[in-house]
Amino acid sequence: MPSASLRDSRITAALSKWFEHNARTLPWRTAKRDAYASLVSEIMLQQTQVSRVINSYRAFMKRFPTNRALAHAAEQDVIRMWCGLGYYRRARHLWQTAK
Repeated sequence: MPSASLRDSRITAALSKWFEHNARTLPWRTAKRDAYASLVSEIMLQQTQVSRVINSYRAFMKRFPTNRALAHAAEQDVIRMWCGLGYYRRARHLWQTAK
């Protein structure tokens, strides 16, 4: 029986290969890694279907392209851009984190 680390390496390699061939093209999956964009997408995707997040994500990132832009926004503007995603507390927490 292979060691746990060897088994883990094989599982990781298999998952990476599967993802490379099967991953959907989504706006937050870009060649350029952006921690802010990743955070926004992860918060939006909590308890929300991907299909509902895609357009909201694009609009939100257009309006608040950086953490600084979000931090300087009015709370009601952030809430307005979150419309349709529900769980508005997530938007408030994201905005407070940016600040």
